[in-house]
Amino acid sequence: MKRFALLAGDTYYPERGINDLIGFYDSQVDARQRYGDGSSIYAQYGWGQIVDTKTWEIIEEMFG
Repeated sequence: MKRFALLAGDTYYPERGINDLIGFYDSQVDARQRYGDGSSIYAQYGWGQIVDTKTWEIIEEMFG
C-alpha cells in the first residue's frame, strides 16, 4: 500500500471519511500536487486532507 492517502470534498462537513478518498500516493508531495494541480481536484473540491496510512493521522489539511 502507498504511504499517503488524499481525501477531498466539495463542502466541509464534520464527519469526513473514506467515501471522500481520492487516491493513494507514494509521497506527501504527490498527494498535495494531486489536490492542487489546477485540473480536476482543485477546481472541483473545497477541502482536502492528506493522511499517513501507517499511523492514520491527518498530516495536512487544505482548504480552497
